[in-house]
Amino acid sequence: MATERIFRFKAKGPSGATVEDVVSAVDRRAALRRLEQDGLLVININEEAAPGASASALTATFRKRGVTMAQKLILLRQMSLMLRAGVDLLEALETVGVGMGGDVQAGLKEVSVRLRRGERLRDALSQGMPVFPNYVYALVDLGQSTGRLDQVFENAVKQMEFEDRVQRDVVTALTYPMFLVVAGMGAVAFLFYEVVPRFAEMIGANTKNLDGLAAFVLGAGMAFRANGPLVLIVVTGVAAVIGAFAASPNGRAFFSNVANGTPVVGTLMLSRQRATWARIMSFALASGLGLLEATDLALASAPEGRFRRGLSLANRALRKGKRVDEAFGERGVLATLDLSLLRAGQRSGALPDMFAYIGDRYEEQLKQTLKRLTTLIEPLAIAFVAIAVGAVAIGLVTAMTSVYETVS
Repeated sequence: MATERIFRFKAKGPSGATVEDVVSAVDRRAALRRLEQDGLLVININEEAAPGASASALTATFRKRGVTMAQKLILLRQMSLMLRAGVDLLEALETVGVGMGGDVQAGLKEVSVRLRRGERLRDALSQGMPVFPNYVYALVDLGQSTGRLDQVFENAVKQMEFEDRVQRDVVTALTYPMFLVVAGMGAVAFLFYEVVPRFAEMIGANTKNLDGLAAFVLGAGMAFRANGPLVLIVVTGVAAVIGAFAASPNGRAFFSNVANGTPVVGTLMLSRQRATWARIMSFALASGLGLLEATDLALASAPEGRFRRGLSLANRALRKGKRVDEAFGERGVLATLDLSLLRAGQRSGALPDMFAYIGDRYEEQLKQTLKRLTTLIEPLAIAFVAIAVGAVAIGLVTAMTSVYETVS
């Protein structure tokens, strides 16, 4: 599986303004393609050079072992509290690092070293602690410029808590149906490997006189028993290939398109994407970012697919001078109610609050869709198991009945 790398670029936006930022991609070509999809004309792009062997080793450690979501949230929350209390940034980093220990302490030490060398906090944090979403580093840069780092860290905690909550809800909703499917497949495999071959031995030469479901069940059972290890290797290999493909950029895009076109699942994914995007918009605007910069930041967090393409076109419309509700309404990015809220927010100067409300609304819609999906999947999983086991049982009973009829 290819690891994404960081590329620093300079480009011209649709309005002609110069944009300097970083983008993550598996290679230079993929980075250029992503920037072009965002409507940017790339002037220069280079891969971020590793600052040294120790930093590279540390980054590899983080990527290999990871830092738990709880540790990330504690780190950001403590940094926000200490900065709000007037503690110096370097002292806050050291204090939080000592309190948390382990990889986090090593990472924050690296951040401190980089800051003392004169690097910006954004670059130091992204290299020393490469564990946060990209939007956190971009907003940290804004917070340092405006003197609102404490608020940025606090808002980052809220956004990451939301994303973690959504992910846990999805996993919880799908765990039981997946368990049923796996358990059912295990039961069917056991029947084919242990039970069916014994029936085949009992029937003996009379198996040649069977047809239909009985012949298929007995034949499949004997073949599975004879080639069990090979079947296991093939199944494992296919699963590994599918997993590797799903983890690649092309695989993610493929499965995302399939899921978006699937009833109920497509609604679920759209609700999640809208909720996350709206929360980041609220987070960015509340942190002091301008509207155009906030839309670019939120766009970068959206996964590849129809929703991201709609956002990209809407962002271009915004740069041409259209109102927020017009830009997002023309591309079908948001529902009619959302557009009404944005119109009111733009008139009253409360756009961050309106985006936050939109995020809450889609989070609730996500929960309701998850309930419907669970209600639909659980009976389907049970039906799949029942049909598979029932087919084997009927095949065996039919085989035995045919033999008894032949003997009689």
